[in-house]
Amino acid sequence: MTGAFQPRNEAELGDTLRGCAAEGRRVRLSGGGLVAKKGEGELLGVWMFGISGVVEIREGDLVATARAGTSLFEIAAELQERGRRFPLRPYDAGDRATVGGVFAAAADGLSGRLGFRARDVLLGARAVLAGGAVVAVGAKVVKSVAGFDVCKALVGSRGCLAAITEVTFRIEAIPEVSTTLTGVFDDRAAAHAALAAAGSIALQPSALVASPQEDGVRVDVLLEGPRAAVAEAARLLASKGLAAGEGDWATLTAFAALDPRTSLALAVSPSPRAAPLDALPPGAELYLIDVLRGRSYVHVPPASVKKRETPPLLERVRQAFDPKGTLAPGRGIGST
Repeated sequence: MTGAFQPRNEAELGDTLRGCAAEGRRVRLSGGGLVAKKGEGELLGVWMFGISGVVEIREGDLVATARAGTSLFEIAAELQERGRRFPLRPYDAGDRATVGGVFAAAADGLSGRLGFRARDVLLGARAVLAGGAVVAVGAKVVKSVAGFDVCKALVGSRGCLAAITEVTFRIEAIPEVSTTLTGVFDDRAAAHAALAAAGSIALQPSALVASPQEDGVRVDVLLEGPRAAVAEAARLLASKGLAAGEGDWATLTAFAALDPRTSLALAVSPSPRAAPLDALPPGAELYLIDVLRGRSYVHVPPASVKKRETPPLLERVRQAFDPKGTLAPGRGIGST
């Protein structure tokens, strides 16, 4: 077995992982081919998009189940016919992102109702462990208290705990109205006032970000919901310098998801809700602040980015899932 492999089902995937574990060979998992297109040397790249298909949509319960290799594009089309949508809008290069990859990478994106993150959206999952065993974790209902929430551990694991093969997740009704308000401010005080106002209105924004523009700060607010509620929110925010605009959310999301193409590096760090611009590192010129989730994305010189080490607790979890170290990590938990 060399290079790359695309299993068609859980059984093929289980046999592959079992064989690699027995041979002491490492495996790197990939959803839409964005992380591990081909293994190098003794590293086998496994593409997961062969295990695909929508399993079930319960639009009344706002819950759906799909195999991990199903593209977000296919899921969006299926849900739109029922007046529903996926709650997260992560970066999706060429419509290749898979639903399993979204959860494995904790790809929240910038816009999500009520500030939803990937861990808030995932309800249950099926996965193949490094030794080839198939497990089911979580539940297929929104409310569940069935023991330790193992499926949350899979969110952001980047394929180094198990191979996710099926996910059950929240969906939501397509809002009646969706509009973007934008404003460019000359100083931080005015930008902070606009951000605070947008964060305190009755209608929770679906996205709220700050980014640089020429000599000022740009604020983008995504409002979604009933027409009357959106109109009232827009009226209240107009006094803070926010008006209807285009809002290029795809470009903003790409900035937060991709490494810079220049000699800079992407640094991600926590950001306070109050005066988030004041917490930016000195000399930061290119940045994006996701106010709702409290994160800042900044392009900085590589030397200023501290090497991230795996916390001891996460390393213990990783060893419990994969004692032989078969699953090679990508970017994220356990990355090197």
